[in-house]
Amino acid sequence: MKITKEQLKQIIKEELESLVNEDSESKTYEPKDVHAAVEAKAIQPGEKFQALLTNYDPKTKRTYQVKKPAVYIGNEGSEIPEGTKDHTIVYYKKSNGEISSQYFKSMKSASRMDQEFRAYPQNPDQSQPYTKDDLDKMR
Repeated sequence: MKITKEQLKQIIKEELESLVNEDSESKTYEPKDVHAAVEAKAIQPGEKFQALLTNYDPKTKRTYQVKKPAVYIGNEGSEIPEGTKDHTIVYYKKSNGEISSQYFKSMKSASRMDQEFRAYPQNPDQSQPYTKDDLDKMR
Protein backbone atom coordinates (compact mmCIF):
# COMPACT_ATOMS: atom_id res chain seq x y z
CA MET A 1 0.00 0.00 0.00
CA LYS A 2 1.43 3.34 -1.04
CA ILE A 3 0.63 6.62 0.67
CA THR A 4 0.74 9.86 -1.24
CA LYS A 5 2.22 13.03 0.22
CA GLU A 6 -1.26 14.49 0.61
CA GLN A 7 -2.48 11.44 2.54
CA LEU A 8 0.60 11.53 4.75
CA LYS A 9 0.06 15.22 5.49
CA GLN A 10 -3.57 14.54 6.38
CA ILE A 11 -2.62 11.67 8.69
CA ILE A 12 0.02 13.76 10.45
CA LYS A 13 -2.40 16.68 10.78
CA GLU A 14 -5.08 14.45 12.35
CA GLU A 15 -2.61 12.89 14.77
CA LEU A 16 -1.28 16.28 15.88
CA GLU A 17 -4.82 17.59 16.38
CA SER A 18 -5.72 14.57 18.48
CA LEU A 19 -2.62 15.10 20.65
CA VAL A 20 -3.41 18.78 21.14
CA ASN A 21 -7.03 17.99 22.04
CA GLU A 22 -5.89 15.26 24.41
CA ASP A 23 -3.61 17.71 26.24
CA SER A 24 -6.26 20.42 26.47
CA GLU A 25 -8.82 17.96 27.86
CA SER A 26 -6.41 16.83 30.58
CA LYS A 27 -7.28 17.96 34.09
CA THR A 28 -5.12 20.78 35.42
CA TYR A 29 -4.66 21.51 39.12
CA GLU A 30 -2.60 23.92 41.15
CA PRO A 31 -0.56 22.09 43.81
CA LYS A 32 -2.75 23.45 46.63
CA ASP A 33 -5.88 22.08 44.90
CA VAL A 34 -4.61 18.51 44.49
CA HIS A 35 -5.52 17.58 48.09
CA ALA A 36 -9.10 18.77 47.64
CA ALA A 37 -9.38 16.93 44.31
CA VAL A 38 -8.13 13.69 45.91
CA GLU A 39 -10.58 14.03 48.81
CA ALA A 40 -13.43 14.70 46.34
CA LYS A 41 -12.34 11.61 44.35
CA ALA A 42 -11.82 13.79 41.26
CA ILE A 43 -8.35 12.22 40.97
CA GLN A 44 -8.07 8.44 41.26
CA PRO A 45 -4.86 6.49 42.05
CA GLY A 46 -2.85 5.98 38.88
CA GLU A 47 -4.52 8.91 37.12
CA LYS A 48 -2.36 11.35 35.21
CA PHE A 49 -3.05 15.08 35.13
CA GLN A 50 -1.29 18.43 34.72
CA ALA A 51 0.12 20.42 37.65
CA LEU A 52 0.12 24.19 37.19
CA LEU A 53 3.31 25.40 38.87
CA THR A 54 4.36 28.97 39.53
CA ASN A 55 8.00 29.70 38.69
CA TYR A 56 10.09 32.81 39.24
CA ASP A 57 12.56 34.16 36.68
CA PRO A 58 15.27 36.18 38.48
CA LYS A 59 16.44 37.84 35.26
CA THR A 60 13.08 39.38 34.43
CA LYS A 61 11.91 39.40 38.08
CA ARG A 62 8.57 37.98 37.04
CA THR A 63 6.59 34.94 37.93
CA TYR A 64 4.99 32.71 35.33
CA GLN A 65 2.97 29.53 35.33
CA VAL A 66 3.96 26.32 33.62
CA LYS A 67 2.13 23.02 33.21
CA LYS A 68 4.03 19.92 34.28
CA PRO A 69 2.91 16.32 33.88
CA ALA A 70 1.81 14.75 37.16
CA VAL A 71 0.39 11.48 38.46
CA TYR A 72 -1.38 10.53 41.69
CA ILE A 73 -0.38 7.09 42.98
CA GLY A 74 -2.52 6.81 46.10
CA ASN A 75 -0.80 5.68 49.29
CA GLU A 76 2.93 6.18 49.76
CA GLY A 77 4.86 3.23 48.36
CA SER A 78 2.21 2.36 45.76
CA GLU A 79 3.32 1.37 42.30
CA ILE A 80 4.00 4.20 39.86
CA PRO A 81 2.41 3.75 36.40
CA GLU A 82 4.69 2.57 33.61
CA GLY A 83 5.82 5.22 31.17
CA THR A 84 6.27 7.84 33.91
CA LYS A 85 9.14 10.12 32.93
CA ASP A 86 11.78 11.57 35.27
CA HIS A 87 10.35 15.11 35.13
CA THR A 88 6.85 13.97 36.14
CA ILE A 89 5.59 15.11 39.54
CA VAL A 90 4.35 12.18 41.63
CA TYR A 91 1.68 12.96 44.23
CA TYR A 92 1.06 10.44 47.02
CA LYS A 93 -0.79 10.21 50.33
CA LYS A 94 1.38 9.83 53.44
CA SER A 95 0.31 7.65 56.37
CA ASN A 96 -0.99 10.73 58.21
CA GLY A 97 -3.28 11.58 55.27
CA GLU A 98 -1.21 14.50 54.01
CA ILE A 99 -0.72 14.77 50.24
CA SER A 100 2.94 15.16 49.28
CA SER A 101 4.77 15.35 45.98
CA GLN A 102 8.18 14.71 44.50
CA TYR A 103 9.69 14.52 41.04
CA PHE A 104 9.86 10.91 39.88
CA LYS A 105 13.62 11.20 39.34
CA SER A 106 14.11 12.23 42.99
CA MET A 107 11.94 9.36 44.18
CA LYS A 108 14.09 6.88 42.26
CA SER A 109 17.30 8.34 43.74
CA ALA A 110 15.96 8.29 47.30
CA SER A 111 14.72 4.73 46.88
CA ARG A 112 18.08 3.60 45.52
CA MET A 113 19.94 5.22 48.43
CA ASP A 114 17.52 3.67 50.93
CA GLN A 115 18.10 0.21 49.46
CA GLU A 116 21.88 0.65 49.57
CA PHE A 117 21.75 2.01 53.12
CA ARG A 118 19.69 -0.97 54.32
CA ALA A 119 22.16 -3.34 52.68
CA TYR A 120 25.11 -1.59 54.41
CA PRO A 121 26.25 -3.52 57.50
CA GLN A 122 25.36 -1.53 60.60
CA ASN A 123 28.25 -0.86 62.97
CA PRO A 124 27.54 1.26 66.08
CA ASP A 125 31.13 2.55 66.11
CA GLN A 126 30.73 4.22 62.72
CA SER A 127 28.75 7.33 61.99
CA GLN A 128 25.73 6.79 59.79
CA PRO A 129 25.70 8.19 56.27
CA TYR A 130 23.32 11.06 55.52
CA THR A 131 23.74 11.20 51.75
CA LYS A 132 24.62 8.75 49.00
CA ASP A 133 28.07 10.40 48.79
CA ASP A 134 28.61 9.72 52.49
CA LEU A 135 27.58 6.12 51.99
CA ASP A 136 30.00 5.73 49.04
CA LYS A 137 32.85 7.25 51.12
CA MET A 138 32.24 4.77 53.93
CA ARG A 139 32.70 1.77 51.67
